[in-house]
Amino acid sequence: MQRGKPNRPKSGAIAMGPSIRNSQPTLLDKINMLNYYHANDRNQSLTARWFQDHGFPNLSQSTISRVVRNEAKLRQRATDPLKLTVVRVRAVSNPAFDRALSMWVDGMESQNFTGLTGDVIRAVAGLVYDQLNVPLSERLRLSAGWLDKFKARNALRFFRFHGEAASVSPNDVCTERARMQCV
Repeated sequence: MQRGKPNRPKSGAIAMGPSIRNSQPTLLDKINMLNYYHANDRNQSLTARWFQDHGFPNLSQSTISRVVRNEAKLRQRATDPLKLTVVRVRAVSNPAFDRALSMWVDGMESQNFTGLTGDVIRAVAGLVYDQLNVPLSERLRLSAGWLDKFKARNALRFFRFHGEAASVSPNDVCTERARMQCV
């Protein structure tokens, strides 16, 4: 599993074409709105009109007002480059659990661990819940949906390695088994 850049555009602006649909501004778009707003006499209506003409046809002055009101939070989130493409920030139900599991995944990646799979993440998640003494009633189900969202929050992607069964060195197998038993 590796971290990778999301395969979506940095901006939520739609290309000007025959059909008009709602567009959701990303965090980067909101930062650009704030920059334009401050550079143009702090005029919300003017800012909304400019962005309506540049890819956000349904953007209103009230949206600019909300972005300006949340400026401190938005600029703080924008310090993380992985969050620039996010449209909506969703809160996790157990931040301590999510933080601990994310730190474990980061540690495995820094050690170039290649056996990081969904099943491994789920197994470690159960152990993290146990170590944090989270009651069973408050634990998530660790379903495929949870795993997909966890991978998205942490910019993780799985890669399938193909090859012949006999193409692996027996020494590598022994070394990897010993290392896995430590985990």
